[in-house]
Amino acid sequence: MVGSGPGRVRAGVVRSGFRPSVRPRARPRRRRSSAAAPPISEDNESVRYLILGATEARDSHGQPLPLGAGARLRALLTALALRAARALPVPVDVLIGEVWADDPPQDPPAALQALVGRLRRVVGRAAVDSGPGGYRLVTPADEVDLFRFERLVGEGSRALDSGDAETAAGTLRAALALWRGPAFADLPDRESAAARPEALRTTALYRRIEADLALGRAVEVVPELRELVAGDPLHEPFQAQLIRALSAAGRPADALTAYEDARRAIADRLGSRPGTELAGLHARLLRGDRPADARRGAADGRNGTGTPYGPPWGALDVPPAPGPAPGPASGVTADGGSPTRELRAPGIPAVGDRPPHDAPNAGSAPVSAPAPGAGTPAPDGRPRSAPADGGPDHGAGSG
Repeated sequence: MVGSGPGRVRAGVVRSGFRPSVRPRARPRRRRSSAAAPPISEDNESVRYLILGATEARDSHGQPLPLGAGARLRALLTALALRAARALPVPVDVLIGEVWADDPPQDPPAALQALVGRLRRVVGRAAVDSGPGGYRLVTPADEVDLFRFERLVGEGSRALDSGDAETAAGTLRAALALWRGPAFADLPDRESAAARPEALRTTALYRRIEADLALGRAVEVVPELRELVAGDPLHEPFQAQLIRALSAAGRPADALTAYEDARRAIADRLGSRPGTELAGLHARLLRGDRPADARRGAADGRNGTGTPYGPPWGALDVPPAPGPAPGPASGVTADGGSPTRELRAPGIPAVGDRPPHDAPNAGSAPVSAPAPGAGTPAPDGRPRSAPADGGPDHGAGSG
């Protein structure tokens, strides 16, 4: 009340007794959601795909894109990324098999289509192309850590074979640093697909240690080699490197002990004797010979019988120096083969040696991983361990 006389007016009321009209407050309008939300990554060429460990997609600043916690989406991205160097789409049935394994959904093609839609919203629609009967990831091969790893291993091996141990050690170390865990960790059934890159990883590790030995880093590599041979006592190439490193570090007694440990493990587990390289090293140690200059052996890459300084499996299949980089959709060389040839030992499968996608059960045919202590012949090309009794070689696959 303002005042009390007849001439006074109560607040908010005119003299006539009518309340002034009050315009209602306008409600804020809701924005209509667009038909399709913009992708988190507009430029798919700046996305890097990591599948040597838990599957990730990272933007050009190295920040992870939100794939979420869903295992299926990560499995789909893994299945597409490990074939990113190929020009052909990955067939729908292959993707369904790798994403869902033995637990397919009620309507697999529809579920896959929905999953592809989710992936496109993260990495960009143009990053996942639809083709005849399937899908493919459109990206330069080097944006996938698997193919970057292969390239670096090739460069490092060529540097080692040309005598540039310093470059070889750095390049091979960079290649190995790309591994963050088991390859293709988010595939429900990863073992068969991961056998090839993991075999190449072992080769790269051996060659990096060769480069370090050539640079006089014997003392530094001894702890690493002890750990490696403890994990696989039947792996003679690493056993030989440990003996060489101990001897080069001025520890011949420890080198003899390392040989005896290797001999006993091979005899107990395989009923065999050590192969040519270990036997040659043992003879040199008994004569009191120091190892020859490791730089020469690592540089020339030769691997004659009884020579302990070359690659463990003979000359590696080193890819030639790369030519012009293929475009994102190429993935096939002029001769129709895989764009990358693997560095590998004879008998160890290569990453690119997959059956064609139009073959029966393509993409899911099992490839046996090398068993511990198997698949690594001695330098003369024979099985690693000669049978002690002249009978069957139990280290060659039977057991």
